[in-house]
Amino acid sequence: MCHTYIHEPDGPARPQLLFVASEEEAAATPQSSALVLSALSKQLGLTEIAEELGMDKHHGVGMDHVILVFLLFATYGATSVRDLERKAKEDTALAAVMDGIGQITQRVLRYFEERHDQNTLASLLDRFLCRAQKHKGFESREDGILALDDTTIQKFGKEMENIAVVYDHCEKQYYLGFVLVSTCYCDAKKSYPVNFEFRVQTAEERRRASEARLKKKAGVDFRRKGAVKKWLQALRDENQMPSTLSMVGSQVSGKNFKQADAFEVPWVAAAHNRLHLHDVDGVNRWEWDCLKAKTLENSPHESEMEGLKLYVTEVSLPDYDRGLDFVVVQDFAGTEVAVLLLPRATPQERMTRILAFFERENDPDASKLHVALRLLRRAKMEAKIKATTAAMDSWYFVVWFMKALLEIPGIHRVVSTLKANQRVCHAGKTMEADQLWDLPGLHFQHERAKGFKWASVRAVIVGLGEVRLVLVQELDKKRPQRVTAKYVVVCTDPDFPPLKVVESYKMRWSIEVFYRTAKQRFGLTQFHSRNFAAICCHVTFVFLAYLMTTFLRLTTPTLMNCSLGEVIDDYLRSLVRIERRGNQLIVVLGPRFVKDFGLPTVPTS
Repeated sequence: MCHTYIHEPDGPARPQLLFVASEEEAAATPQSSALVLSALSKQLGLTEIAEELGMDKHHGVGMDHVILVFLLFATYGATSVRDLERKAKEDTALAAVMDGIGQITQRVLRYFEERHDQNTLASLLDRFLCRAQKHKGFESREDGILALDDTTIQKFGKEMENIAVVYDHCEKQYYLGFVLVSTCYCDAKKSYPVNFEFRVQTAEERRRASEARLKKKAGVDFRRKGAVKKWLQALRDENQMPSTLSMVGSQVSGKNFKQADAFEVPWVAAAHNRLHLHDVDGVNRWEWDCLKAKTLENSPHESEMEGLKLYVTEVSLPDYDRGLDFVVVQDFAGTEVAVLLLPRATPQERMTRILAFFERENDPDASKLHVALRLLRRAKMEAKIKATTAAMDSWYFVVWFMKALLEIPGIHRVVSTLKANQRVCHAGKTMEADQLWDLPGLHFQHERAKGFKWASVRAVIVGLGEVRLVLVQELDKKRPQRVTAKYVVVCTDPDFPPLKVVESYKMRWSIEVFYRTAKQRFGLTQFHSRNFAAICCHVTFVFLAYLMTTFLRLTTPTLMNCSLGEVIDDYLRSLVRIERRGNQLIVVLGPRFVKDFGLPTVPTS
């Protein structure tokens, strides 16, 4: 080929590019990915597990073939099921290990995605992890951690099942999408994902969204007078009257209580110290603190099922002519949950209204904690992860959630950071976590090799008892005297060594790495189906493909220092030559591959 050089005044000459057409496409296949993953899938018994779960052939295509195609989504770099079908049919290595490659169609792939329910897919993932851990180098260890976190996935399909408006804490914005909660295992040598579940919008959240639209339509603004009456009328007109009306903030007044009674709707309100509450005779006005103290002297009404204690005093309000119950609600640990007002009622009716208040007014994101609890229980009971420490960020530090985690067999401690306003008791003094930095006599130890300083104290958190707190200062690598960040790490096991506490929390970063890699290299966000079962199926195979690639890296000595992206690019996408000798398939590897990686150790038959 002739090169024509163009002289440029400000730099050296560069050759002019010449593009020519060819009658043949450039060879991009066969690649080793289909062959290696086919052998690895057989070695780890993925097909066998799927058969045990009742997965079978689809439209005449073997279930094992469909599974293999989905595992190749990441190595193909596919962006959709349509793209996956096209690339699978172009892969001559895949054609060599499966019959009827032409039968792999969108219809078959989508049918497979939509056919299997979430429980079946969860079992497939759990059982696969159990088997994979039998191999040295991949098994979990007791001194590892189970990291917990969530991520948002932005999508634009308004008709996608269970799609909702979600908040991205990193981008600080709301958008349409999904919240994916996951757990990962991590120790000093390895990390890999364990399980996941989407946080599906609850019925209460859907109700709130519906009410928000109705408020906008009816022009209801609770900052204005008469808003409660206007709101109740709008609900009646739409035939959406609630079983219990919750009132908070400026809505809480005798006038609005009368409006609720006029519409014959049961109500409950959040009490506050600006109300002029009197004794039952209406003579003497109660001071707020005195009223609470007097109420807590009464015998509580306890509910084991809900874990609540209700302390009640009868009071009155000058502009309301019915008797009221002033209720201090505590959990069984003695922590105040709420202070409420409602019309005089029987204990059963009182509890019903109070539970309705909590359901309607509590943070709906609490459902994410229930999802997380299920995932960590599954990780220990089903996937058989041996780690005894759970680690998470401060969002998940909620006392009831911590206690529930510690009740899971095999979870000995929970490690997390504390919010700045979390109340702790140290040396008999109650303070917020942010005030711990001002404690006299704090002795910081410098971990020069690890780039941080730390000091440890013991404290008490109501509901959890004694805990260990480690105050950490991250240091600038170039200027070690400069503090770049500081935070307080809490461990529910006060006897756990301080450096182990910090190490366990830092290992939690592995789940952030997983999310980033899964989105960039494994197609985590590349689903487009409206069907929620299909979406769950897609994410399940992202996890399985990630686990298989990790397994390959951990069990192949020449790959141990490679990133997962390098394993995909340099190992799984390596070009090979295929020869047949009877029923045997000979995979011929090039000299560079053999020099860099040796021969694959997975079975090739």
